[in-house]
Amino acid sequence: MPRRFIHAADLHLDSPFVGIGTLREGFAETMRDASLEAWDALIDCCLEEEAEFLVLSGDLFDRADGTPRGRSRVRRGIERLRGAGIHVFVVHGNHDPLSGRSPLAGLEGVHVFRKDVPTSEMLDLPAGPVTVHGVSFGKREVTENLALEFARGETAWISGQRAKVPGAVTLAPGAVIPFKGVAHEIRASAKGPAPVWREDGVIWVRGRPAHASRRVVDFLKHEARAVFEERALVHAAKLNVKPSRITVRDTASRWGSCSSTRSLSFSWRLILAPDFVLDYVVAHEVAHLREMNHSPRFWAHVASLVDDLDAPQDWLRKHGRELQRYAAN
Repeated sequence: MPRRFIHAADLHLDSPFVGIGTLREGFAETMRDASLEAWDALIDCCLEEEAEFLVLSGDLFDRADGTPRGRSRVRRGIERLRGAGIHVFVVHGNHDPLSGRSPLAGLEGVHVFRKDVPTSEMLDLPAGPVTVHGVSFGKREVTENLALEFARGETAWISGQRAKVPGAVTLAPGAVIPFKGVAHEIRASAKGPAPVWREDGVIWVRGRPAHASRRVVDFLKHEARAVFEERALVHAAKLNVKPSRITVRDTASRWGSCSSTRSLSFSWRLILAPDFVLDYVVAHEVAHLREMNHSPRFWAHVASLVDDLDAPQDWLRKHGRELQRYAAN
């Protein structure tokens, strides 16, 4: 089951920023406060995104015990997370090594990983059990590859996870792929109305076999762009907003995005998914033109554009990874 968590590292809270004292008046203080303000923003993000837990992967502080101001700010943030039932997993890095007692030890809802030896923390959360693995640095100078040590101890688990990954499918004649959620076979043709066209459950491609895969990808991107533009303009009109541009990309980490310049970007692979899934992603990103966050106001905008939020979200959680199977030669 997919989980919602936030990962952060190298915050170096309340770093002294040695050498900036000679800069213009006020700038040094602004720089010293910046890391603490980033921490506050991180806590806000966890709460807005309704994360199940926060992972802090090293160098939360600039030294082993932090500073009084930094420790105080962290405790206040953790109290806010605890009030929302959000757990915190902490790894100490080489700048704040776990050479003694962690300054976060004993705080409710905080799980500090031991030094030198990878360990696992298991929790039974409302969305189901979760296991987080980690190891802290025990000193500033560490030459061992701690990540490799973890992998050596978890070879069976890693092999099992790799076995679950669906096999790759080349977009070439003979392959069967989904188009708007419906299975289509790719077939070669000696002639036809276009380099690639779709007809009666078949995606036809003509031309030299060596170019077939690339042509199919180009066709899918072209089809995806047409749908993205049409749906984005429909949704944008309802919210009285207008995107600056719409682009089609091949991203592995997200289905869509909205930039601060009002540019919308979508993965062409969404054309493989059912219509209601693609339409939801477009509506989601268009709603960001009104609210660049995931606040209740944002979700209200999304709900005004699509009838059902749960079904497309569930589909992407269950089947989204399968869309990454399809590729050109």
